Amino acid sequence: MKLVADDDNWYKTIVLAGVCACMPGLAGRLEKEVLGLLPPSMTSGIRVLPPPYGTDSAWFGALSIGNR
Repeated sequence: MKLVADDDNWYKTIVLAGVCACMPGLAGRLEKEVLGLLPPSMTSGIRVLPPPYGTDSAWFGALSIGNR
């Protein structure tokens, strides 16, 4: 697999979403896989973020929309 991009920052932050994103170890595994695909010169600053509220993220999103 070859990654081609003019902007080196588009891949720096990966945000996971959904119930399956809450699987234990998924964020770490995905980060490891992404780091393995990239050349060492592009691996600084990579972050994989799991859902901030876990499996309740959809409810918190609906709550914030409903409170407007």
